[in-house]
Amino acid sequence: GRGSQSSSSVLVVAVRVNENYDERPRLDSMRVAVQGCSHGDLDEIYASVAHIEQQENTTVDLVISCGDFQAIRNQGDFDSIAVPDKYKELGSFHKYYSGEKVAPYPTLFIGGNHEASNYLWELYYGGWVAP
Repeated sequence: GRGSQSSSSVLVVAVRVNENYDERPRLDSMRVAVQGCSHGDLDEIYASVAHIEQQENTTVDLVISCGDFQAIRNQGDFDSIAVPDKYKELGSFHKYYSGEKVAPYPTLFIGGNHEASNYLWELYYGGWVAP
């Protein structure tokens, strides 16, 4: 499928759902935004996706974050994350975890080597990291 890329490294691709796929978005296709190393800054990711939607006059159905998602809920999570102190930032994930904000897109993530392992251990078999 076609792809678009913004300065914040979010790639939007169309995923074929059946063999009658063409380049036009249709009901049998899905637009997926793929982003790497979010470092807990969901606000920036969602703003980039919204910008691409506006720029390309399309809609995104799903966001996938690949590696270093950093689902940091609170200061206590910093005890279990393997990053130098100068990179320990709360980010915006905690706002989605607490329910203060709601993700505008269904979002899946693949953990990396800089994760809050104590929280992900609680979700050993996967699950919802935020409401």
